[in-house]
Amino acid sequence: MTAYSDRSGTAPVGFARDDVTVILRRAAELSHERVPADEALTGRDLVEIADEVGMSRPAMAIAIAETRSGVIPPGTLIDRLVGPRQVWAHCQTTRHETEARQAVRQWLEVTHGLAVHEDGAGVITATRRQGALAALGDSMRRMQGMGGLSEARSVRASAASVENVHAVCVAADIGNKRLEAMAGGSAVAAAGSALVGLVAVVATPLALVALPVTAGLGVVTARRVHTRTTQRVSRQVVITTESAARGDQPDHPVEALLRHGRRLLPSGRRRQRSDR
Repeated sequence: MTAYSDRSGTAPVGFARDDVTVILRRAAELSHERVPADEALTGRDLVEIADEVGMSRPAMAIAIAETRSGVIPPGTLIDRLVGPRQVWAHCQTTRHETEARQAVRQWLEVTHGLAVHEDGAGVITATRRQGALAALGDSMRRMQGMGGLSEARSVRASAASVENVHAVCVAADIGNKRLEAMAGGSAVAAAGSALVGLVAVVATPLALVALPVTAGLGVVTARRVHTRTTQRVSRQVVITTESAARGDQPDHPVEALLRHGRRLLPSGRRRQRSDR
């Protein structure tokens, strides 16, 4: 809730979050009469509006990148009870949005083994590859602690440039993992309810009072399972976002495996001594 008070000393007038959005958009339309109400604002318009209302350009760049990546802030009942359906990370970068998107694509393809598609609006969508070769690649990545985003339903990413300020955002949809956690929680609740029902039949109907407890146990179980997934995927999202923002080159799993194998092999001197 946002509020303001005028100089007459009257009580503050409050504005709900949705009202703030409507007010700012209407103010932008009035400030730029050349932009009709039914026409989308351009990036240049957004920059001018941000400058007029005192918004920082880094914040504007991040907001544009998040919007392009389809970021959905949690707010539903399931989000509060079990956990978010989506995890994301954003980061400023010195690389222009086209270069930043290319870096993100490399990390999604090489490190996580995902099939990547980029549309004309600069939105990257990545999904898990199918087939035996993809499964072999996933196994190699898991052995080396890579490929963490392959368990997500999908990954969306994009970048934005506002004048000389650039930002990148990566968002992973883990709704599939949340459903799995909820299914496990439901199984726990169902087993508990069955046990309570059996006790009520052979003992006393008062045992049915424990039914809400079993339902709550199912929710707690689902939340714990999904929390672990959220933390694991969030870490991979952050690593991918920050690495792409820095311009780091991802290691190919085969090269990393060979390099690890060479470290395990004895040195030439040791082999010569063993031959003697």
